[in-house]
Amino acid sequence: MADEFQNPGAYLLKCWLEFSHTGRLETGVLTNRETDSDFEDYVIEQIEAMGFLTQPQVGVAGYFIDIGVKHPDWPHGFILGVECDGASYHSSKSARDRDRLRQEVLEGLGWEFHRIWSTDWFRNPRNETQKLRERLQKLLEKKKAEGLPASALTETNNRIAERISNSNQEDMELPMGQREWSSSHPETAEVDETRTIIKVGDTVKLCYLDDNRIEEYSIINEDREPILGEIRHTSPLAKKMIGLEEEDEDSLLVGQKLTKFKILEIKSTDAANEKSSNPESIPIQRDDNPIAIQLPEKFQRKIKPDYFYDEDYKFFLRDLALFLIDNLGPITEDHLCMKIARLHGFSKTGRKIKETILSSINRYRAPKNAANGDRIFWPDNMNPSTFIAFRGIHKEERTWDLVPYPERLGLACSIISQVSRRSPFERLVREIGLSRVTPDRRVELEKLLTEAAQINN
Repeated sequence: MADEFQNPGAYLLKCWLEFSHTGRLETGVLTNRETDSDFEDYVIEQIEAMGFLTQPQVGVAGYFIDIGVKHPDWPHGFILGVECDGASYHSSKSARDRDRLRQEVLEGLGWEFHRIWSTDWFRNPRNETQKLRERLQKLLEKKKAEGLPASALTETNNRIAERISNSNQEDMELPMGQREWSSSHPETAEVDETRTIIKVGDTVKLCYLDDNRIEEYSIINEDREPILGEIRHTSPLAKKMIGLEEEDEDSLLVGQKLTKFKILEIKSTDAANEKSSNPESIPIQRDDNPIAIQLPEKFQRKIKPDYFYDEDYKFFLRDLALFLIDNLGPITEDHLCMKIARLHGFSKTGRKIKETILSSINRYRAPKNAANGDRIFWPDNMNPSTFIAFRGIHKEERTWDLVPYPERLGLACSIISQVSRRSPFERLVREIGLSRVTPDRRVELEKLLTEAAQINN
């Protein structure tokens, strides 16, 4: 590639050719900077799911554009600049005035912009996504219809690349139009049905070989917005992974860089379906401790108590809540809110905290009412049931009052079905570790045992 410092003459020629093709004086410089907010990460995921390429924090004329968008069908630069206007921790009131001035300057250099408010996106993600999709498709069709000549820019960059490096062509950052987009696994290859290959619905652990970063993604094909750790089957990464096996390596174009990755582990949906083929049967207790879980680092590093009430922080709260529900569920509404509050260092779970958490997931998961009035969130892969296996209590993680009613009933059913010298009431008290029984607690437990006896009969 033509470098501004190592080869200034070639770089100036490259800039002139870019201007002659795009009409822009500044086509954007990659900065390798990270996104400024979780909201930007979420928007990038949606753009890539549409088949476009993204680059965060593109440097142009001394400014930074939140997201630069490209497409492999138009390899002559960025199609659109996307600005994500978040809450106070991302953009202050004074910064918005600077943003408007910056946009005017960049539009004068030939850039086109699409501005997204996190509040609008969160309240109606489907509508905002559709607006962005229509804008991108319209711009792409416009660029292609302009009928740019066969790219002299591509030819020039190829000559420059040949002169400045004799290294393996595969290791060079070639222009986008020259990059290999075909799969390394041809459709004509024979498939051994005994092998595990990646398909839609699987969860895949992979390693990015350039920095040894390990990530895990679930490939979904559903009419809903992906959450943290999920990607649509139409996204560039999913398209690359589908059909690969463990230990396979492939590469993905990220911005203007070809990134190599290796498949470490495939968790197939077929195995999961075999385990849950009879959802009506009484659940078997899991091997791991289901009421205590180590929060993954990708969540830990994004916890920001100071931003808890900011509108665009709800994207993170939603992903965190759904993760806890799917890994610790069934879980009561009160317990879920308490856990999230404690993770943020709040000693109490007040009304405002609960409202903030619940409003972040009300479009994605709804609680079910239990017989005793408990509002319970169930994991995505688990059907609500009258009673389930009791998973225990822990003084730091979960007291008896936080145990979902179906679990309480499951414990009572188990006790009723066993023969013992002690009474069912005494065994239930011992099992949940009560040192004393108040009159109200006695009424509660006796009612629980009565309902369990009716189920067992």
